[in-house]
Amino acid sequence: MPKQNKPANSKKPADEKELPKKLPETKEARQRRRRTNAIITASTILAFIIIFSVGGWYWVYQVPLKAPIIRVNDQTVSVEYLLNLCLMNSSAPTDTMSMIQSIIDDLVVEQVASQPPYNIHITEAQIGPGIARRSQFILLRDRYD
Repeated sequence: MPKQNKPANSKKPADEKELPKKLPETKEARQRRRRTNAIITASTILAFIIIFSVGGWYWVYQVPLKAPIIRVNDQTVSVEYLLNLCLMNSSAPTDTMSMIQSIIDDLVVEQVASQPPYNIHITEAQIGPGIARRSQFILLRDRYD
């Protein structure tokens, strides 16, 4: 094949001007860029470490406590509730199975009491004064015995 000759008019049109060449990067600019990249990299690594640490802590220490151990109809009891109940009843040593059975009994009574023919509804506001009266009665009884 014969070589093609370039046309004599090989100038580029005015709208396709060459871009100016990049100036060589100075030492200070290079150091500044490296420092910025190092800060961004270190921040990213630190953020991942914090996220994985918090996530791991939550997964190991919090998720197991939320696991349901008892389900009675539509109510569930978690491990956390059972542990808190065992800690509150530390003066009366009981085995775990009897504690679970008493929780189930309480849930069943709570669910059945609110249905006909019983229709018993007790609110937290009603419980507080009742406990206060009972504690005053016990204090007075102990004082005069």
